[in-house]
Amino acid sequence: MSGRVQYLLAASLDGFLAEEDGSLDWLFQFGEAGTGEDSPVAEFLRTVGAIAMGSATYQFLLDIDYWDYGDTPVWVFTTRGEMRRFDGSDIRFVQGPPAEFIADMKAAAGDQVVWLMGGGNLADQFVEDGLLNDLLLTVVPVLLHKGIRPFEKTRVVTPPLKLTGSREIGSTMVELRYEFS
Repeated sequence: MSGRVQYLLAASLDGFLAEEDGSLDWLFQFGEAGTGEDSPVAEFLRTVGAIAMGSATYQFLLDIDYWDYGDTPVWVFTTRGEMRRFDGSDIRFVQGPPAEFIADMKAAAGDQVVWLMGGGNLADQFVEDGLLNDLLLTVVPVLLHKGIRPFEKTRVVTPPLKLTGSREIGSTMVELRYEFS
């Protein structure tokens, strides 16, 4: 697991990770997606040593005043410059492609993973630079019809991803685990 970059996300049946305005209300209606100690999200968070996120994802967290990542080192990729920090957080506002910061993120993660958290634009950059190792996709049984996609403008066609596992989450969702070749 050491040094792997994993993109954990939930997406609607029609392939959206958020509504057009960034809202996740469609997801929060499912109790199985909660953050209880035994939830899949809590299980995953115990494996995370560093986080990479885009500025829109970070702004969403600021807007809802939610921070559950303690002092885990976080790289926020932004062209907006510095933004407000959460108390007790270890946030680094950076500009430039992920390839410039991947060695630092992996070093900070140690024997744990780097979590690519939210944001189709940033995910595209990780894919295009060959930096993404795993996709952990939870399929949620709703149709949004429009919104933000997990990958927005990827200009590369990947080889087929390798399915490494699947599991039911609660009574309504399925998690699919893929590895990039």
